[in-house]
Amino acid sequence: MKTCKECGSASLEALEAAGTTYCVDCGVVVEENAIVSEVTFGEASNGAATCHGQLISYENTRGRFRNSSGYLESESSETTISNARQKASEIASGLKIASHLTEQAVAYFKLALRKNLTRGRRSEVTVSACLYIACRYKKTSHMLIDFSDIVQASVFSIGKAFLFLRDALNLQDLPIVDPSFYMARFASLCDFGDETKDVLTTAMRLAKRMGRDWMVEGRRPAGICGACLVLAARIHHFSRSPEDLQIVVKVSATTIKKRLIEFSETPSGQLTVGEFLDVDLEDAADPPAFKRARLFEEKEKEQQESSLKSSADKEFVDSQKSICEALRNEIKEFLDTCKEQDITEEPLPEDDLSILDDDDEIKGIFLDEDEVKVKTEFWMDENADYLDAQEAKLRREALGIDQASKKRPRRKNAPKPKISADTPAEAAAQYLKQTTMSKKINYDVINSLFDPVDFN
Repeated sequence: MKTCKECGSASLEALEAAGTTYCVDCGVVVEENAIVSEVTFGEASNGAATCHGQLISYENTRGRFRNSSGYLESESSETTISNARQKASEIASGLKIASHLTEQAVAYFKLALRKNLTRGRRSEVTVSACLYIACRYKKTSHMLIDFSDIVQASVFSIGKAFLFLRDALNLQDLPIVDPSFYMARFASLCDFGDETKDVLTTAMRLAKRMGRDWMVEGRRPAGICGACLVLAARIHHFSRSPEDLQIVVKVSATTIKKRLIEFSETPSGQLTVGEFLDVDLEDAADPPAFKRARLFEEKEKEQQESSLKSSADKEFVDSQKSICEALRNEIKEFLDTCKEQDITEEPLPEDDLSILDDDDEIKGIFLDEDEVKVKTEFWMDENADYLDAQEAKLRREALGIDQASKKRPRRKNAPKPKISADTPAEAAAQYLKQTTMSKKINYDVINSLFDPVDFN
């Protein structure tokens, strides 16, 4: 119990409006500037009303105060948390997230802020990651791409921030995303009408089967949902293609086709529609990544075997080449040796071919009389025209017809003697004497041009 420092009296009275405590006996002020709940107002020099005192939040130990301009100021962390709460509320309202999840996201943001995990990133990205963590714990049907559309940020940056916060805040108990969380949401957007429930049930069965075949782990749930809805729609006679579902689930048609191909390689993918709906296989297929690794190993093994085989073939070819080269060298040495030695052979008589009678190959070359006769007749028939032409030519030569008809060689004209004259008239007269007189030239006119010259 408090007592007066001056008189020791315990009779103390507090004035809440003034925020002071005084002694009733001696009047000494024991305590002042205490925190009070009353709010008082005053008037500034410009006539505006101002609030006196400080406002303290229940979340901190330091109060907010007004500066000289009359505006409230607070710590930087408080401002950051307040802005984060406002952004979280805006994102939650756009995605229809419950308010208690917003407060849970703000709590994660505070933890990240205390550990300095928010530096280097946009606050919208960090707040979106915190909200996604809260939605994951609650198992709502919200994906990272939904937050990306709201805050206009890359889905990869939000995903990177989510993984960073999950590891830094030690959130290892975060539940794995199940495609069934999003199946109802996507099925309602595919316009199946009254059969939406039946299509959804079949799609959920397909997703469960894919989960048992190790197709869900490590994959985006939207791709699994798209593949399941395509198969379920076709089972119930709806025409839906991967291109149609990519708009709904927000993944590419190529990803959906890959999930369909992987499912077709499982034992469940080989069943008919009736068998799949009635029979639930107990055995699980190998994970697609494991199958690809085994296939890659087999291809590498085949390549190694083919390379070994090709190397063996190459060694065989090289050995054959070396053998041929050795034989070529031996033949060359033998020929060189033969050239150096003086080898003389007696020539065979020209008409004596009896030495060749024992050679069967040479005997086969010669024709007998019947074969000669047949071949001669055949040759005469084939060359009859040529023989007739040659015979006619010989007849003409015998009669001398060809010699008379042959053209005589053209004789060259004898060179004309050079003309030597003292005057042009003499030169013209000598030239006309050497040429044939022409009837078309009037020589009298030419004679009148010069001194009298005899052109005859």
